[in-house]
Amino acid sequence: LVGATVYFQGRFNTINGEYDSKLAQLQNVTTTLQQYQDTLNSAREELQLKGSRETELTAQYTDVKDNLANVTAARNQLITDKANLQISLADTTNQLTTSQNNLALSKATVTTLNTQITSLNNQIKDLDSHISHLDSQVSCLQTAAGAAGASC
Repeated sequence: LVGATVYFQGRFNTINGEYDSKLAQLQNVTTTLQQYQDTLNSAREELQLKGSRETELTAQYTDVKDNLANVTAARNQLITDKANLQISLADTTNQLTTSQNNLALSKATVTTLNTQITSLNNQIKDLDSHISHLDSQVSCLQTAAGAAGASC
């Protein structure tokens, strides 16, 4: 019985040592597993954060792309409007030049006509003066028809 007790006690000590060794290994594995779990959780959080950032950036990209399309369309419309306005400006400039030329001709015509009017007014004054002189001669001749007609 003593031999069996000594044998079983030795065997129990060996099994107990193996148990302690396995328990230590299990604790190491548990610690390592916990570290891996923490790393996995961190990676999962980062992945979720990156996913949400990617979603935000995708939305921003879509907005920027839409804005770019709108700005490009507005720019093209402005370029078309500018071209139309330049054509209109050229037409208006041509009309202005034509009007200025017509105005210059009209001014020259007015100046010529004013000169003619002045000349004709002078002629009218001379003729009025001559008519007035002739009227006074007629009057003189009528008054002096019989007596001294030659003195007028």
